[in-house]
Amino acid sequence: MHEEENEFLLKRYQDWEDSFQNLYYMLRKNQLNIFYVYTAQFVALFIRGNCLEKQSCNAYLSQSTRGIRSLLRKHGVCFSMPLCNAEVEQVTDDDLMEFSKIQTLNLGQTLHIDALSEVDNTTESLLSFTGNKSVHGLYDVLLNYKSFLNSLSATDVPVLYSPVPFQNGCLHIPEVICREMRKADTGLSSSTGLDEEPGSVFAPPPGNMCYSMEIKDVVIPPWVASGICAAMSSDTDRFDLTMGTEPSSMGLNAAFTSIGVSGQSKAPSESSPEGCEAIGIPSAVLVRSLHSASLRRLSYNHGEYLAHTTV
Repeated sequence: MHEEENEFLLKRYQDWEDSFQNLYYMLRKNQLNIFYVYTAQFVALFIRGNCLEKQSCNAYLSQSTRGIRSLLRKHGVCFSMPLCNAEVEQVTDDDLMEFSKIQTLNLGQTLHIDALSEVDNTTESLLSFTGNKSVHGLYDVLLNYKSFLNSLSATDVPVLYSPVPFQNGCLHIPEVICREMRKADTGLSSSTGLDEEPGSVFAPPPGNMCYSMEIKDVVIPPWVASGICAAMSSDTDRFDLTMGTEPSSMGLNAAFTSIGVSGQSKAPSESSPEGCEAIGIPSAVLVRSLHSASLRRLSYNHGEYLAHTTV
């Protein structure tokens, strides 16, 4: 049985490698605009870098640690930390060895070699990879994560999310819970007085009844949320959508600053222009000024959206 388990795990890892390679080269060949690599420790975003430069691509890695940054430098992968105000540390292997010796000898000394130790695993530790060379370096590290990242070597393969089919991929359907609720006697005209939960959509129908739809999953990619909004707006004049952002993905909106489009002040309506194809969501409009914020709620009213964000 042990041998059968090893065979299964080896085959699963090989299938994952094939999937990741397929997605990455689809991105490089302009057959794909965006995809995510989701792990228990961080989320990596690969995205086309500029609407006008067809061969350009960028990548972002949330919640980095000193170990990950040191590993990337060791393999010559260049990156920046756009959300961090502190000076990026330059820790060498010799520094780490010296620090380890001091800890082992218990000399009671303090050696502060990492100015960013306090931002590890926070939004500020987000890493940005600009240009094909740096992006390919990150791709190589993630492709060989079992060899390079000890923290992930004992876990299942990272989950890959893409808006288009890819090798060994499957269609995943989230859990959907619909509820019918009667409005309070005070006569609410919208869903404002209802208990809102992350991932819920409220659409007030005629009369004294309203409905909620809760969509639950480990991760709901942005193209799914956009599709939900498109479906709702085609069938009702008003609704509210409240969502919760996956904590490990916080900060990934920094990608907005690398996409060569003009910002818009509101989400698309019948009269507004289409969004940039570089993010793979044609019905969405980028708001580049919100690169350091996360979307908390959308209110739709007769063709227009009002966004509520958390900075």
